[in-house]
Amino acid sequence: MRPLSLNVALFETNNTGLFNFLSKIKADIICLQEITQKIDQEVDSRYLSKRHIDKATPDLKYSFFSPNWIIKDFHMKNFHKLKSFDFDFGGFLKSGNHIKSKFKILKKSNIFVQENKEIKITDWSTWPDKQSQAAQVVDLELGNNKKFRVLNYHGIWTKDKIGNKETLKAYKIIKALALKVNFFKVLDSNVSDHLPLILDFEI
Repeated sequence: MRPLSLNVALFETNNTGLFNFLSKIKADIICLQEITQKIDQEVDSRYLSKRHIDKATPDLKYSFFSPNWIIKDFHMKNFHKLKSFDFDFGGFLKSGNHIKSKFKILKKSNIFVQENKEIKITDWSTWPDKQSQAAQVVDLELGNNKKFRVLNYHGIWTKDKIGNKETLKAYKIIKALALKVNFFKVLDSNVSDHLPLILDFEI
């Protein structure tokens, strides 16, 4: 089995590179974070990633997209090593996690670990105190009566990258979700770094 974990970076206009990478890697399961899909027609297409991902992975016919945020811009000071971090997407878009798999999805859910639903952010003075992160939980059918649970999660952002009380609360929830089943499971958690993780293993 060949899984892939990747944060596609909400603020990057990297759809061509993303399409080429996913077309070549030939993963069996991909767990992605910061995936975007338009709500308004006016959204700048350079920031929309879901359709490029789906086009690049036609063999992964089972999928689950779960938005966490609804946003149209982003304005923060001293963020990602920039004094002023400002983006305008041209309209509202959805951003969240996305799982694609060549294995049949038997069960899927999106469990919010902070807030209790996707939130529409229009006032950045409340962020990062008010985030809406969720864990995707998917059970896959591998054949021969084997099942596999995948948990896909983008961590709660903190400036120092060492977490806080909300982080600990979230991981307790995620641990409980993993332990609910007695078959094989894997947690893909993108907490801070935006680097791909590629693994090969057999079950």
